[in-house]
Amino acid sequence: MSRRIRVGVIGAGAWATVTHLPAIAADPDVELVVVNRRSVATARAIADRFGAAHATGDWQEAIAMGLDAVVIASPPNVHREQVLAAIASGAHVLCEKPFAIRAQDAWTMAGAARSAGRHLLVAFGWNYMPLMTSARTLMREQRIGEIEYVNIAINVAVRELLTRGIPYNSATGGIAPQAETFVEPAISGGGTAPVTMSHVFGLAAFLTGLDAVDVHCRTVDARPGVDLHNVMSVGYEGGAIGAFAGTGSHESVPRVEWHVSIHGTGGQLLVDSNHDEVVFGPPTGTPIRAQLPPGAGVYDPRGPILELLSVAKGGAPTDASPAVMGARTVELVEAALRSAASGRVEPVRADRPAWA
Repeated sequence: MSRRIRVGVIGAGAWATVTHLPAIAADPDVELVVVNRRSVATARAIADRFGAAHATGDWQEAIAMGLDAVVIASPPNVHREQVLAAIASGAHVLCEKPFAIRAQDAWTMAGAARSAGRHLLVAFGWNYMPLMTSARTLMREQRIGEIEYVNIAINVAVRELLTRGIPYNSATGGIAPQAETFVEPAISGGGTAPVTMSHVFGLAAFLTGLDAVDVHCRTVDARPGVDLHNVMSVGYEGGAIGAFAGTGSHESVPRVEWHVSIHGTGGQLLVDSNHDEVVFGPPTGTPIRAQLPPGAGVYDPRGPILELLSVAKGGAPTDASPAVMGARTVELVEAALRSAASGRVEPVRADRPAWA
């Protein structure tokens, strides 16, 4: 490389300080130019900690600094404005999830990146994990065939956060999470559905490539507009069906729990994150187990930021977390919440552009 790539982080908070910023600071080919946060004093402290030259409370000022790549780690209600500005500046962008509250905004962002020839990634970190990449590899190598049924359940320790506004107790790099980011519907879009189920639908898309048509959803709410637990029945193009569940567990749950079951004409796949296990069951004979190290099911969220840095250096993007995948998760979550309110099966693709 002729020079180091220039990177900025917008909305640097608890998650950015334990995920994005350490990865940026550790790369010798990257210059961390600017850190943005509403509190200038906190932004300055974060900038000093990770070696950024600039700190500002004005995100527009940060984007105007001639950046090659921008991380948008702010709340989802401001993603559209910030992502569009970053793309217009010529930067490649990584946007945290939820990608957006409304599908129309998500597709607008994806369309802007497409038109500008910029790469826009969404932070689906699980899609980079060996637990999940080995699952997809097994499905393809063993020829799972036409997928008929997908079942994914996830348990995440956010019950206290969603019910009482108490920030989660996982490592936060010294920066406390802002509870309102998760429990104010106008900021987050809801509770478990946008924050957690976007991971689920992103993973389902990554593993299967299926495209949702309609959804029926029921929820148990922590408060009005904030779902704590939900179950969703999804119909896919081609006739496959899916059953999905998200649970806001108590803090005693030691790590995110995934239970995945995918059934096709050529066999079935099972993923159990608690036991670091991926198994493919052929129609007959002995099940095939992926060879995984202990702790393979413990979340390492650095995949998306490492891909952003790679893309900014000229590397090719993967298919693990593209903006189109992000937009499809938003439209599915939005339709699910409409279904929970109406009690009916709701269509998914109402705001999808013709090119998608």
